[in-house]
Amino acid sequence: MTCAELFGISSRLERKVALRLVLAAPGGAEAVNQQGRSGATPLGQAALGGYTAEARLLLEHGADPHLCMHNGVSPLIYAAQAPGDAGLGAAALLLDAKAGIDHPQEGGQTALMFACQCSNVEVAELLLERGANQKLQIPGCGDAKVITKRMAVRKEELLALLARY
Repeated sequence: MTCAELFGISSRLERKVALRLVLAAPGGAEAVNQQGRSGATPLGQAALGGYTAEARLLLEHGADPHLCMHNGVSPLIYAAQAPGDAGLGAAALLLDAKAGIDHPQEGGQTALMFACQCSNVEVAELLLERGANQKLQIPGCGDAKVITKRMAVRKEELLALLARY
């Protein structure tokens, strides 16, 4: 079982125990940065699922917070997309580990833009507090405000937040 496959385990306790076993096994140190065919990493999967404890464990074992999928999606972008602000804890850990806050994926969207698009207000606020640039533009799409106006469910809350920074 690879590190990435562990995130298919439904029980949080079982997943954490299995992750500890994989990391302790021979080759476990290399497994933290193992990429799947699409470039997905265990840290990215933990961030997307909002699994903060697992993300912390992976970072403690040398997971690279800058290692992206082939399309440029970083673990921080995944944390920004986690449903219902579940990625807040993982995003904070990734930022503490010096993840690139304004790193764009292949299409130009940053973690802040994804947080706004997914209506993850708490993650958006964390990113802004840590210095995310809300003025970055995607050609033909606009900045974080434009994306919020077009796609966000919690538009008013997000626009008020963006106005404060």
